[in-house]
Amino acid sequence: MAHTDKIEWSNVQVKLGELKPWSENPRYTTKEQAKRLVDSWTELGQFQTIAIGPEQEVYDGHQRLSALLTLHGKTFVVAARAASRPLTDAERQRLVITAHVGAVGSWDWDKLSAWDAPAIEGWGMDADTLKLWNNDAMNLREFLGAELQQQKTLEQLQSEYGDLSEEELWPWIRLQVSPDAAQRFKILLDSLPGTDELARFTLLLDRAEQDGA
Repeated sequence: MAHTDKIEWSNVQVKLGELKPWSENPRYTTKEQAKRLVDSWTELGQFQTIAIGPEQEVYDGHQRLSALLTLHGKTFVVAARAASRPLTDAERQRLVITAHVGAVGSWDWDKLSAWDAPAIEGWGMDADTLKLWNNDAMNLREFLGAELQQQKTLEQLQSEYGDLSEEELWPWIRLQVSPDAAQRFKILLDSLPGTDELARFTLLLDRAEQDGA
């Protein structure tokens, strides 16, 4: 059921032990991710807040809550953003997706290539992260219901997807999904390393095949 009251957010301070995790939270962290989270908190301070409701129910920030509880205990105080009213289930679900996928932007790998590569890997852009991204890509494909279609000729694909070259259509020739699913899947490719779309797509499929072997 939709809620008509506008949501206002305010800054608050709250003890970790007062926060109530969401049992339906769909996100998780690996041990290495949790360690990096704690390290960044120790070295950089709290640059991200935890989103909570009027009754201290956590909307976003479960991984930070879990890691900090282990490190500092229940009396540790953190900055949070508190909603003026409880979120509906639909709003809560939307917040999680929007905060982590729907409105976070994409990486400019040309600019990142000028940064210190070992440092970037140490901060989290490493082989383990690539494996997690590949796994997410496969799961998203299944979630979107991208069913395999019968093989089509280049002319049929150009008619369906637009007047594109065979090189531009190559990922969709291999994947053979609906135009709508292909467009959403392409967004995932933009988050992968490099600027060559074909190379990124090959990497994604090859990694997926290795993980499934």
